[in-house]
Amino acid sequence: MSSVLKPSSSPGGIELPFASYAQIIRMLVPPAERISFYDAGGQALWINDGVEEPDFRTHVELVLARARQAASASSAMPAAHPDDDTAFAFVIRGPGNALVGAIGVACRNLPDGARFRSADAVERMLAPVMTILGHAWPVSAKVIPITSAAGRDAGTRQAVVAATQLNSSMPVPAMLRKALAVATELIDCAFGAVLLPERPFTLSQCVSTEESDLAVTAAIDNVRTHVLRWMKARNDTLVVNALAGKSQQLPYKLLVVPVRDPSRRVVALMLLFRSKRARDFARVDVDELTQLAARIPTDALAEMLEPDAPVIASVVALPQAAARTQSPAEIPPPQAVAASRPVDVAPAATTTSTSKIVVRGAATPPPQKMDERIRSALRLGSFDLYAQRITPMREATQSPRFEVLLRMRDDGKLHGPPSFFGAAESSHLMPDLDCWVIGELLTTLRKRAVTVRASSLEFSINIAAQSLATPQFAEFIVAEVCRTAIPAGLLVFEVSERTVLEHEDDMDWLSARLRDVGCRIALDNCRSGLGTLDPLNKWPVSRVKIDGSLIRHLGSSLRAESQVRAVVQLAADRGIETVAECVESQRVQDKLMELGIDFAQGFHLAKPRPLQTLFR
Repeated sequence: MSSVLKPSSSPGGIELPFASYAQIIRMLVPPAERISFYDAGGQALWINDGVEEPDFRTHVELVLARARQAASASSAMPAAHPDDDTAFAFVIRGPGNALVGAIGVACRNLPDGARFRSADAVERMLAPVMTILGHAWPVSAKVIPITSAAGRDAGTRQAVVAATQLNSSMPVPAMLRKALAVATELIDCAFGAVLLPERPFTLSQCVSTEESDLAVTAAIDNVRTHVLRWMKARNDTLVVNALAGKSQQLPYKLLVVPVRDPSRRVVALMLLFRSKRARDFARVDVDELTQLAARIPTDALAEMLEPDAPVIASVVALPQAAARTQSPAEIPPPQAVAASRPVDVAPAATTTSTSKIVVRGAATPPPQKMDERIRSALRLGSFDLYAQRITPMREATQSPRFEVLLRMRDDGKLHGPPSFFGAAESSHLMPDLDCWVIGELLTTLRKRAVTVRASSLEFSINIAAQSLATPQFAEFIVAEVCRTAIPAGLLVFEVSERTVLEHEDDMDWLSARLRDVGCRIALDNCRSGLGTLDPLNKWPVSRVKIDGSLIRHLGSSLRAESQVRAVVQLAADRGIETVAECVESQRVQDKLMELGIDFAQGFHLAKPRPLQTLFR
């Protein structure tokens, strides 16, 4: 990306030396690691490292959108990124208060309470530069909204006819699914979705035979956060047919229209997706979907917008007079109480204090099965990512490496994989868990892309056998990796030795797709000794992880030692790195050094810690 902007709309070919302005900004704000400049439409004009972070770009667009609506330069703007309080976007105004562009500044790795964590402090430091830029920067072309009030109310005859198929007496999910089916057919789209902005609810409808359920889910999840932020800032229709720049492409074209109640409050969002090869969304598409959304009976959504009523066991105190008149003989025995469920009445105490009836039964739901708790955690995002360092055994100067681990928050406790992976496998939920881990990890890394690239932080992600055998799972990984600003070589996908041997065809496809985008493969849980030779010859494995059951017995089992030695020799002959798992003592670590292991991982070396703490 060029460091000098040559705006074609400005007479005389005025040039702005962004690199020089960036040097001044770095002098004023020394912690600034990332400096970027954007035009009034949100298109990046110059970035110091040449790589654009998608999430920050969206934040800049929202800041500019609110700036266009503001009456004056002093109107409050959301300068700080909502998910990163050290990344800021500031609008630049020229003569006559005209909006001309924006500056992006990211101050990474600041301690809590640092001066430059405050958007006001950073803005005060940059005020002189912003004033100078405001006079030097030519005013860009005006941004014309895609819809107007007249356009929204116009509608089409086809939309009015189609809307007659909606009935408020239908169950809410059926009514919304019908609306999606009508909209996707009417506007000729591949698939669509309905989001509720105030609740974790998503309903999708796919009409294209070319789109898998996994691809549809991934596409919706990829735009969800951006759409909700856009709607919060603009409260209007969103149309995305292409990204700025001729070299950039979207996997899908997107149309989003809000569904409003009589008070004009947004109660739902309708999203329609078209293939990137299909025609662009036009004004008539916007008018049709807006007219259809206006005919959705919003009263039917009221029950879904209300928070769930809590289920609480009640304790009811009886009047003292009633308590005295009840004799022990009148108190039903426990067997009778059990037979009279769902209301369970506790026996009265033989004391003069007030008796109590504890109402349980119907008010106390039975404990959820583990698979139901996993589904609930996926729906509510009640999982956390942890990272465990992979320690080099010789050269301590190598780039930091981590394995990504999953934890589930449930009943106020943090559960490790042994407590829920069994239920996930029996319920075929492992692909959902793996997709959540990959999506959440890459979302986190996108926000810290500069730090990740500068420090060459490497992350390993485990892939389950069910995920490997799931159609389109490899395409999901590729799509997620391509959307991030993280070098693909910093991502390593671990597949167990047993899994690759049981799913050779699936492994062939996954390895080919990962190789295409530059990701690497690790062979996990290796314990076969010479049997590991077959996978190493078939697939482009860059790392071998030796199973912990062998590592734990080093020094006490000659057989385990011979198996480890065989794997190490096989890997060394092919230039493949070796990692020892479950290192839990200094004795084992010393033995690993003797055997020539490259890396080690275990509680003796480093305990898992929350992923977010790596960036503090």
